[in-house]
Amino acid sequence: MKKSFWIVILGLTLVTPAFVAQAQSSKSKVSALNKTLSKVKSQRSQLQKKLKDKKQETNAMMNDIHRVDDQLENLEIVMEQTEELLQKNRKEQAELRVELQKSTEQLDQVKGKVKTRLRSIYTQGKSTPISILVGTQSVSDFASRKALIQRIADRDRELFEEVKVLRDQVLAQKKEQDRIVANIAKLKNDQEAKKGQLEAKRQERKKIFDVLWAQKDKLEQEFAAFEKESRRLEIEIARIQGSTKGSVPIYRGRFLQPVNGRLSSGFGYRIHPIKKTRKMHTGQDIAAAGGTPIKAAGDGKVITASYLSGYGNTVVIDHGGGVSTLYGHCSRLYVKVGQMVKRGDRIAAVGSTGLSTGNHLHWEVRINGKPVNPMTYR
Repeated sequence: MKKSFWIVILGLTLVTPAFVAQAQSSKSKVSALNKTLSKVKSQRSQLQKKLKDKKQETNAMMNDIHRVDDQLENLEIVMEQTEELLQKNRKEQAELRVELQKSTEQLDQVKGKVKTRLRSIYTQGKSTPISILVGTQSVSDFASRKALIQRIADRDRELFEEVKVLRDQVLAQKKEQDRIVANIAKLKNDQEAKKGQLEAKRQERKKIFDVLWAQKDKLEQEFAAFEKESRRLEIEIARIQGSTKGSVPIYRGRFLQPVNGRLSSGFGYRIHPIKKTRKMHTGQDIAAAGGTPIKAAGDGKVITASYLSGYGNTVVIDHGGGVSTLYGHCSRLYVKVGQMVKRGDRIAAVGSTGLSTGNHLHWEVRINGKPVNPMTYR
């Protein structure tokens, strides 16, 4: 009996240090991983700030390009109106040119008639006005001839003056029209010069934008690499901690809607609101005001609580049995990796981080990592 007792005691003596050693080894691994994770997160935070600044710079340049585009669009509208006005006035100018030509020809005709008449009066029979008057038979005949000649001369003079006045008016109108057309043509040239300047400005801004966009893409790739490494470390830490604490209990209840709000986009294929491409939407978008509390859909263990590229600030909860839920675009995170949560616990706040067009929660349900329709589990 004593022999058996001492064998048990000896066995416990040998086994206990093994458990202690294993626990200490896990603890040291977690400590080392946490230090590495802290460095990675610090570098990630620095990159995140650089990326934020670069995005702001890129957006500012894009807004500047949009302003130039708006100016170009408005200028093109004005230029179209100017062109219409120019064509209208050129048409009127051409009509006045024809009218002036006609009035000039009419004036020349009147001049010709007057000259012909005077020539016939003065040259007929080599007579002169005096000889014509002297050749009259009586005083009354003299008076009649004189009056006739005077009326003819007066009428010719009146006709000449009328045509001349008309011609002068048309000439004045044409000169004014020429001035208007010249001014409009100058305005159009000025507008074309302005358009050229704006197009050059846009081209310059576009070159700068392309450089900024490339820099932003590079930062995003670097950030994604740090994010991936950060997530890997968090999962590894959670795995080690889980191996010492036991597996996550399987949650068998129905999932709670994580946030009070309007369903703005469901699970399935859709046109992406930013990329404008047909793409599978792997969850539900629930629109809500920024800062609205987000609750855990069910009991489980937090396995991710960090920034994930397109998802922005994200929480992932393991509910056991290969079931997990994801909560994306959060403005704030209230939980940490390894933390156990209950259904309805506040885990985050609604935001618009990551690739997002406005405040909302992107919620996913995954089975063994594959997204499924959340409506099936509510």
